[in-house]
Amino acid sequence: NILAAEGYLLKDPGKVSLRAQDCSGTERGTMMTRRRAHQSPFVRMTTVLAALSLMTTTTKTTNAFQQPQVPTLPSTIMARATTTTTSLQQSTRTTSSYATSVQEAFSISTDTATRYEAMDPMQEWAVQCGISPEMGFGIAPDESEMELNDSSSSSSKTQGYNEQFYALTSTGGIEGARCLYVPGEIILSAARTADEYQGYIEPCFSVLTEQEQVLQMTTPLETVYPHFYLFVRLLVELEQSVNSPYYAWLASMPRHWNTAVSMTEFCLSCLPPYLKSRCDQERRQLRAFSKAIEVFDYLTPETKNNSQLLQLAYNIVRTRAVTLEQGYYGNYDVQIIPIADLFNHGDQPNVVLRNDPDDANACHAVLLQDAQPGQPLTIAYDPPVTNPSQFLATYGFLNGNDNYDNGGYPEATYCKLLFSNPSPELLSLGANDPERMVFYTETGGVSPDVWNVLLFSRLERKRNHVESDQIRQAFYEACLNGDEGTKHAILEQYQGESTKALLRHVDFVLAEVNELMFQMYKFDASKHPRLPLLRRHHEMVIATFQKVRQNLVDVIILDNES
Repeated sequence: NILAAEGYLLKDPGKVSLRAQDCSGTERGTMMTRRRAHQSPFVRMTTVLAALSLMTTTTKTTNAFQQPQVPTLPSTIMARATTTTTSLQQSTRTTSSYATSVQEAFSISTDTATRYEAMDPMQEWAVQCGISPEMGFGIAPDESEMELNDSSSSSSKTQGYNEQFYALTSTGGIEGARCLYVPGEIILSAARTADEYQGYIEPCFSVLTEQEQVLQMTTPLETVYPHFYLFVRLLVELEQSVNSPYYAWLASMPRHWNTAVSMTEFCLSCLPPYLKSRCDQERRQLRAFSKAIEVFDYLTPETKNNSQLLQLAYNIVRTRAVTLEQGYYGNYDVQIIPIADLFNHGDQPNVVLRNDPDDANACHAVLLQDAQPGQPLTIAYDPPVTNPSQFLATYGFLNGNDNYDNGGYPEATYCKLLFSNPSPELLSLGANDPERMVFYTETGGVSPDVWNVLLFSRLERKRNHVESDQIRQAFYEACLNGDEGTKHAILEQYQGESTKALLRHVDFVLAEVNELMFQMYKFDASKHPRLPLLRRHHEMVIATFQKVRQNLVDVIILDNES
């Protein structure tokens, strides 16, 4: 009888509040009172709703209502969230006819609702929350994805496998123009979540440290923490379902994912070693997150044990989080920005996302170059564009679709030359670095770092041989100091040996991937809808490595003739 039906309208804000320190167990942790002036009102409302849900079911009497501690929500934010939540509960995500102003703002035709029914209420929610599309910003269904999957069964389409969208500008714009504005209040920030959950989430990190060793995670924990904060934050929202102020946005997420954690055992059996290692890393990280969440006392056991929900939260974080150098509190931050998360990746992006510290850390999407009417708007996702295998494992797609001159392939791909327990010197030269150890997909060229690492690794095998030791040291110093004359002289001395060694590696990879392709064509894509995507990845590897092979053979033939 204290909170109104709308959610959080106190009869007498001056006399009643919720105090976390006066509750015990689940109630105290779930409320997690925000003690800082810069806290998010969206987060505070979410916390109170979760607390009320638990308090209505608990049998223990608590002294939760004491002197004022929780600030009152701004009426404008409350009205937006309440209106959206109420309308969604009534409409249940069916095709809707939203206001003309919303329709015009997002430049979307209502016929797309048949493909992605949740998009309509999500756009309505976005406008109500103050997200402002500018410069003809719009969202359109990705017909190219539908064509790519035409070889799969029609049943896959009815299951929502082709419900992909992309951002574009209908009017075009000049470099530096803003095409989208997102208020800072609704941005999910790892830095802000860390601040808000301080004192409640620390036990999870002890578990993550243990899991790093148990699961042999190769990703440094300091890079994992921001994603884990967002993972927890999303689970808090997902647990509340329609009561979450983010419900309309969450309901618009894809129904089908091609990411590593969503792959079946059959999919994993179709992967070559390097791609499988990237997928295994993602799956190990999800297992570590799931284990760590077990000691987070402020989620229900049902949520913690719901593998599909955990997978969904992980997929949202990994596919939608972006790294911004100027985030909350002026530091590096990882954020999920509603609506801006619809920007697709581009190897040659034309949009950049920036936080504005003078505007409550709102997000501005700004053009990096002039854009033409109807042109897709893209940003650069986090992994290096020279590692399409990692893109596939993390995002569930093969990057390079904007590289039309090269058949939609990325400019370069990792050479798959892996070293177990490489020496510090070998690592400094670029060993196992997918940004440096690359083959170029269009020409079959080999990056200089591949030759440097390959030669140095072979010289390392000849330790305790005086001449080889001297050459190895001279070559290493030449690479570090930029002594191109000495480096090229040694490379030329061992050119024949290095070329044949690289050719053996290329032949080995080609044999592996060709055998996988042969086996994959025995299966029906209608029963395994990820097959076309995996085949496309393998075709890219085969096409690139065949070009590299031909170049290497030409060098060997030329050397023999001379």
